[in-house]
Amino acid sequence: MMSLCPYKFIFGKPKEGVHSVRLFNLAVVDTTLTILGGYMIAKYFKLNSWKVILLFFILGELLHWLFCVDTTVILWIKKILNSTKHNMD
Repeated sequence: MMSLCPYKFIFGKPKEGVHSVRLFNLAVVDTTLTILGGYMIAKYFKLNSWKVILLFFILGELLHWLFCVDTTVILWIKKILNSTKHNMD
């Protein structure tokens, strides 16, 4: 399977440029555009806005994971999985 990791900086490096504006260590621009994009798509296709926005966030995290970009959410998930793994030992 082809790895997408070599292309991880195609939209810029984490915490630099537009990704440097952060709130609770989340990229404000990415989060805002995800919400706006999900809302606009939901309204255009007459779908539930909350479900579409949630789907966009899930797809966004999946794409970040495929490109080997550790977002704050991915780091939280890794931390939870590691603590669960250690508790099972």
